Amino acid sequence: MRTPEGGFQRGAFPRYKKPSLPLVDSIILRKMHSPTILLLLSAIIGLASGTIYWKNGPSRHAESRKDAAEKAQTQINLVLEAFEAKNVELLYELIPFGTEIDHFLKNRAAIHKPFSVQVKEADELRGTIVAAVRIHETINGVPKNERALLSFEENPLSPTGYKIRHGFFCKEKCMIKMRYFDK
Repeated sequence: MRTPEGGFQRGAFPRYKKPSLPLVDSIILRKMHSPTILLLLSAIIGLASGTIYWKNGPSRHAESRKDAAEKAQTQINLVLEAFEAKNVELLYELIPFGTEIDHFLKNRAAIHKPFSVQVKEADELRGTIVAAVRIHETINGVPKNERALLSFEENPLSPTGYKIRHGFFCKEKCMIKMRYFDK
């Protein structure tokens, strides 16, 4: 619709609106120039890749814990084999004489109760392994589970390279706290 002057009447044609993203388009892209955006992007990427978390990540610690658990289970299995075979020489290469572990094994030998020990969780720090274990035994047909914490120290004279240093039972869930086993 033309006006007498030759122009178009206002509102005759609908206005074309450019499609846009509501917040991003209006705030960031219109007011920031390309160098600013590139600078911010490189700063974010640089900070994220330079963090300790990304370099040492949880997978490295998880692998260390798995390795510690395998070492602890190997040590425990060898102790139990030496105990069942009554190989005293090997047993005292793996555990110290007269400790709580020694007394525990002597009590089990006196009452002839078979038992098994399974590592549930372990961690290693400065050559010391701490393991939360479950001791399973059956008494009069009733299964009984006890929880304990064991600490292992490096020992070059041991066939496994470790010797059980401490052990004690937990009343509730065993928590691994490395500071309790510092020398």
